[in-house]
Amino acid sequence: MNTFIKRSLTGIAFAIVLISCIYFSQYSFAALMLLIVYLAVNEFHSLITGVKQQTVLGSISAFTLFITNFLYAAKLFSAEILLLNLLILVVIPIVELYKSSTKPFENIGILYIELLYLALPFSLLNYVVFMQNAEYSPYVLLAFVFMIWASDTGAYLVGSQIGRTPLFKKHSPKKTVEGSLGGLLLTFLVAYLFFKYLGILSLTDWLVIAGIVVVFGTLGDLIESMLKRSLNVKDSGTILPGHGGILDRFDSIILAAPVVFIYLQIIKII
Repeated sequence: MNTFIKRSLTGIAFAIVLISCIYFSQYSFAALMLLIVYLAVNEFHSLITGVKQQTVLGSISAFTLFITNFLYAAKLFSAEILLLNLLILVVIPIVELYKSSTKPFENIGILYIELLYLALPFSLLNYVVFMQNAEYSPYVLLAFVFMIWASDTGAYLVGSQIGRTPLFKKHSPKKTVEGSLGGLLLTFLVAYLFFKYLGILSLTDWLVIAGIVVVFGTLGDLIESMLKRSLNVKDSGTILPGHGGILDRFDSIILAAPVVFIYLQIIKII
């Protein structure tokens, strides 16, 4: 199959599944996020260690972080349930004590990074969808996703046509300053449309979130490029034909989500 057609079909299917699961209900949202977290953790573990299957402890730790935040954000449990995550941090090195690994602290570090770098950003998305009286509302998260796509699309379209100035040549020589500005303008346009037809936040808030998406989404992309270059691989995985792996698709969200969460906390929306 032609590479462009394969990439297009995969992208359309990916977008339909993502939008549908977020929009349909809190349970389809949670199921999708848990699947993404599992695949991302598994993919990262495989990249770093060469082991194709993630450890049971890593998956349990990531699931615990997401599920406890889901239950607390939905006001199904009190904040005490989040203490389970502290217990996980204690359990991880204890488990390593009883294994016959030659690099125990490397294994511990990998699991901690997976929790902080991968599981935590997706866990924070729970507060975005439950920000109004703990009632499930997918619209701000969907806007966040569309702004991520707008940033990527604008950067590609403008960068491929008039991009001349490298943005960060060391880790991603194809990214340009002109492309980033194109991504910023398109993301601002999408943010304005969400303000006009959705409301919820002020225009200033929507534009600030758009700026966060562009800046930190781009940095997330660059960090993942840095990871792949350090490991001498082109893509993080092969699960999405024509698009690479889960980390390739969600690298922008991974870094932008925590900063959006912080901003929504500052303006007391969540």
